[in-house]
Amino acid sequence: GGDRGEPMPFPFMAEIYSMFGGNDMCDGTLIGSRFVLTSAICVMEMDPSLAMGSRTGMTGLEVFIGDEYHDVVQVHLHPLFLNTQNLVDYNVAVLELGSPSMHPPIPLYE
Repeated sequence: GGDRGEPMPFPFMAEIYSMFGGNDMCDGTLIGSRFVLTSAICVMEMDPSLAMGSRTGMTGLEVFIGDEYHDVVQVHLHPLFLNTQNLVDYNVAVLELGSPSMHPPIPLYE
């Protein structure tokens, strides 16, 4: 569901994908020039050395001017992340990008 966004209204949104076949794994939010916040379940078994990436500044599956592609060099799972048959807890991960994004991160309350 939902509506298609106009190009660039949410430049802090990121797509996380496998560079083998370009499969979209999940989405995330740019929280710093080199960091994307996402769900740990999406990336818990991913090895960045096996070519995973992040695309920032996009609004849909089409490529718009302003899209950026970044290698993911490190996956940081929350140290208390738990994924069992009956419970998922601390389901958060931070992806470290190999190069800085030129897009602004999400504005956070100070």
